[in-house]
Amino acid sequence: MNTDTQGNDIMPYLKKRNKQRGNIKPFLLILTVSAVVLLSIVIYGSGREFFSFWKGNSDTSESGNTTESSQGTTQTLASSGEPEIPESARKVIKADMSAAAQGKLYENETDREISPSHHEFLPLSDEDISVLVLCSRGFETYLAEEAFYIDGNYPGGIKTVSVEACARNIAANLTLSGVGALYIDVGNTSAYGSLEKAQQKIAQSLALYPNIKYVIDVRRGVYYDTNGELLAPSYTENGKSIAQMRFSAAVGSDVFETELGAANTLFSALQKRASGSVMPTRIKNGKLVSGGGLPVITLEIGSAVTPSADALLAAEMFAKTFAELTNW
Repeated sequence: MNTDTQGNDIMPYLKKRNKQRGNIKPFLLILTVSAVVLLSIVIYGSGREFFSFWKGNSDTSESGNTTESSQGTTQTLASSGEPEIPESARKVIKADMSAAAQGKLYENETDREISPSHHEFLPLSDEDISVLVLCSRGFETYLAEEAFYIDGNYPGGIKTVSVEACARNIAANLTLSGVGALYIDVGNTSAYGSLEKAQQKIAQSLALYPNIKYVIDVRRGVYYDTNGELLAPSYTENGKSIAQMRFSAAVGSDVFETELGAANTLFSALQKRASGSVMPTRIKNGKLVSGGGLPVITLEIGSAVTPSADALLAAEMFAKTFAELTNW
């Protein structure tokens, strides 16, 4: 027989509780009636919500699917943040087209064998105009603001900014960095005769400023993916989107080796500053702008669908890098 800690028999206590069990029946009856009345009041006050609750719990699979479907739609709309693209439009896609991502230094469109070379930039100062900056294709433009698609012929009514904004930015930043630079407006409104007009302006500038050592021709590219969507070459640094740059050199130039060496040296300096900043250098047949015996650095910044703010950040980086190479 079980005993408590004092050694007393606990069976009499249990028997006493059994004898009183019949006496609580009236109390249980009253409690049950009260519960039924209270439940009726709750049901009346809440209307059909009570039954809806039970119905919802009785079919969890249907309720779960509905919730999941609605959440999925909300997340898709919230995560994209993009407007619906018309069927006839082409998407604008920011893409990493850097040499580092592609794993190559050149895009050689010629039969000529190309090997890396170096150029020792001349020491420059702000005492005289030594760098001439221009846009041989001044009719080229960037997007004034970021866009998700282009509908119809570019720019299709979308506000744009001339590529000259980057050329002016480079000239201004070179001057601020202690390198005498001058921007000249070639005045091209189309591709017709653009190279000839640029070369005439260079010749006129050399007559006025005989100490010019380098010419920088600023352009922008046009790129598509395999689906025909428009590409804006860019990378991100410190949370900012910056246009990627590309140098071009033409084997038909009288100073091809010097121009290629300058492009190579600038390429390396920019890549050290930001590995994703430059695309492979383009080697092409024919000629680009001629500097009358001076090396012309042909620089492409971004593409036709690059936001102007991204392009200007790249232009500023180029100017700082060029100044560092020429400030001895």
